[in-house]
Amino acid sequence: MAYNILKDDVEFSGVNLGNIEDMINDHADQTIGGTKTFSEMVTASVGVSASFFYGDGTGLTGLSEPAIVTYDGAATNRLIVGSYNSNVVSGAAGLSYDGSSLSVTGDVTASVNVSASAFQGDGNSLTNIGPSSLNLGAGLRDLAGNLEINLDPDAGLQVDINGLKVYTPNLNNLSSSAIAATDQFLVYDDDETKNKRLSVGTLSTYLGSTLNFATVAAGQNRIQFNDADELASSANLTFNSSTGLLSSVSANFQTIEVEGQAGQNTILTLDKGENSASYVEFRNGGAKYAEIFGTSAESFIIRTTSTSANFILRQGGDDLITFSNGNTTLDNNKVTINQELVVTGNMETASRIHSTTVQTASYSIAAGDEIILMNNSAVATASLPPISSDLVGIALTIKRTGAGTVHISGSNGIDSQPTIDISPQGGFMRIIAADFGGSNYGWAIIAKSGSF
Repeated sequence: MAYNILKDDVEFSGVNLGNIEDMINDHADQTIGGTKTFSEMVTASVGVSASFFYGDGTGLTGLSEPAIVTYDGAATNRLIVGSYNSNVVSGAAGLSYDGSSLSVTGDVTASVNVSASAFQGDGNSLTNIGPSSLNLGAGLRDLAGNLEINLDPDAGLQVDINGLKVYTPNLNNLSSSAIAATDQFLVYDDDETKNKRLSVGTLSTYLGSTLNFATVAAGQNRIQFNDADELASSANLTFNSSTGLLSSVSANFQTIEVEGQAGQNTILTLDKGENSASYVEFRNGGAKYAEIFGTSAESFIIRTTSTSANFILRQGGDDLITFSNGNTTLDNNKVTINQELVVTGNMETASRIHSTTVQTASYSIAAGDEIILMNNSAVATASLPPISSDLVGIALTIKRTGAGTVHISGSNGIDSQPTIDISPQGGFMRIIAADFGGSNYGWAIIAKSGSF
């Protein structure tokens, strides 16, 4: 048990009930020395004042917000810049100052002026720099705010309103005489030790002894060509620019190639003189064996010049007509005569005029067949060839000579029927390949049955 010992006079305040609470003077000002520890909350209806407050201030309210709350990006020499929030500042990564140099990463802009004792670096984008602001040197000058080349006032280069020009004050006194060998001009010295003056005569001697100048061979209208690095010509090869005539006398050409241009129909033109013959000759070791020529009467002739040489018309690898000193041979294809054939001499044939074939079974008719005799004992089919433009007009005769039935069939149809039979034995059919318009091909019957 604890006891409070009271000495001397005790003054109670309040109602003087004698309680210990009445011993605390809560009316007059009091001074408390030493540290007082309260285990519970201390409250005041007005306020608590002190020179300093110590301890955790987490629960304090009503405090004014400080000027700076956060400092981001702190680093040595970085300058502090404001952020979107007035209580947050940052150390700018591209802006630093070490006490003597300000370093900026990025552009520096100013609404008025940027002043410095000197500017360094690329000035490519600078504008409105007056001539007086440039380091002009001896070759440039500031003329009324214009930057100009400072030129010697005597004859030489000069700048006028049209630009740089060669200035010759005595231009009207220049001589029009020919260049003399003693005339001189400046020559650049590659070792840059001194300027050189060179005379026209010295230059001519140097060029003549150093360079090879080709000489032009004499002869009016002659065509020049390279001959051992010299320009040569021949009287056998000339070109007249007035008439456009290329002339050659006994010239030997290995190859002449004439290439036409797109849209140009005429590639090679041979124009003979009036009332004269012109020749294109073919030779073998210098001896002519064939020629193409136009006579003075304008007949066109292709011929061999030797009666022992054959004259052949060929299509691809096939000889169509061979003319020899013995006879004329029609070699591969049959001959179709669309007009009258007039024979004034004797006509002989080594074989039958008509091509006849005898078949005893089914048969595919060839384009060269004319008469087909089907001598089959069993049923057989004679198949017609497909009609193309080169077969239009061909006529075929098909006769049944055997006891077997004969079917005639064709992809183009026969009188619009795919198949027609020949009966009885001894019957025949004569058909022709026709174009009924627009490449609409078909076989048409022009005779049938009866005796052959």
